[in-house]
Amino acid sequence: MTVRRETIRVSGGADVSFNVYATVHGVVSGWDGAHQTAYALKRSWAGLEIETLLGWIHVGQARDWRQFLGQAKRVVAASITWFYADASGNIGYAGLGRLPRRPATQQIQFPARGDGSMEWQGSLPFPPIPGS
Repeated sequence: MTVRRETIRVSGGADVSFNVYATVHGVVSGWDGAHQTAYALKRSWAGLEIETLLGWIHVGQARDWRQFLGQAKRVVAASITWFYADASGNIGYAGLGRLPRRPATQQIQFPARGDGSMEWQGSLPFPPIPGS
């Protein structure tokens, strides 16, 4: 686990400092001191925020379905649905976001164990995400 000290400067008030803890599974978002457990929030899109922004910006330049999907594929840091329609009457949609390939034993409604038994096996490719 790593720790770094962050300080937020407050206009007209005292600065606020705090520790940020992180693991290979993401930033620690909660603690259970009684059970000596830290809860981390893993992001499948960590480090791809700019790629998402570029897809969002450039989708407005898409001239057909193929170009639209090319930009939609870039948007991994948002779990949303984009809709498509053109002057020829073509319509469609794409489910955006990077979905992790989880082990079959992991129930996604519960936190994953941090012991290595529930590590993600990469990401699902873009096409299996719902689209038409």
